[in-house]
Amino acid sequence: WHETIPITIKGSFLNIKKSLVTKDLQIKTKLTDMSVNGKIADANKNYDFNVKANNLSIKILKDAFLILMKYLNPNDKNFIENFYDFNGLADMNLSFSPKNISGNIITHNLSAKTVKFSIPVVFPYVDFSFDEDDVYAKAFGTFGNEKVYSDLVAKDIFDNDRIVIGNVVAKLGSKFAKLYIPDADI
Repeated sequence: WHETIPITIKGSFLNIKKSLVTKDLQIKTKLTDMSVNGKIADANKNYDFNVKANNLSIKILKDAFLILMKYLNPNDKNFIENFYDFNGLADMNLSFSPKNISGNIITHNLSAKTVKFSIPVVFPYVDFSFDEDDVYAKAFGTFGNEKVYSDLVAKDIFDNDRIVIGNVVAKLGSKFAKLYIPDADI
């Protein structure tokens, strides 16, 4: 971001048995409203907290995800780096603890363009479900204005040996090729 974003925080942090805890901490910005509940940290660097947000910008969510993934694996390219110009909103309800994320992120009108060929991808609704260290998603949308189905399974996301499997299914014809891949002949 290239601008200062004012943040209003309402609530309190408590020190309970050498743990930093918050209950109903409200964080408000012009971009979204969030609430945080739970143990933020303890003497052993453990945590167990929940974050809820509504109408969160997909751009912010994507940037935060990439920062985390680059921190965990600085040399790895992430799948979402194959896309740019992200738009849409998301509702988030995630719980975090060591090696565990549970809950979901539901996106509304998620859109982006492919890095190669600038093909627009649009998914009106996607539910990314988090279960410990696995993530699942299925979605119907459009790829270059053609119908598309996509699914994703990411297992062991905290491990260096994580497994990411996905499918993209679309019927693409000559109209699509002429519009996005001019040198192709279908």
